[in-house]
Amino acid sequence: MSASVFFIVNPEAQHGRAVATWAEVQQYMDAQGHKYEYSLSTDLEDVERLARTISSIQA
Repeated sequence: MSASVFFIVNPEAQHGRAVATWAEVQQYMDAQGHKYEYSLSTDLEDVERLARTISSIQA
């Protein structure tokens, strides 16, 4: 992972409104020149797997 920030985004959160919020976050991060990576989660197990993977890379 080359970025120092990794977002796990739940596209179903807030009855789908989280996608719009995520778009705003992306615009901000891009405008500020921040490097980041992200993944759209599919279910709780996916979130847990992503979190474990990210924490092992960050360690």
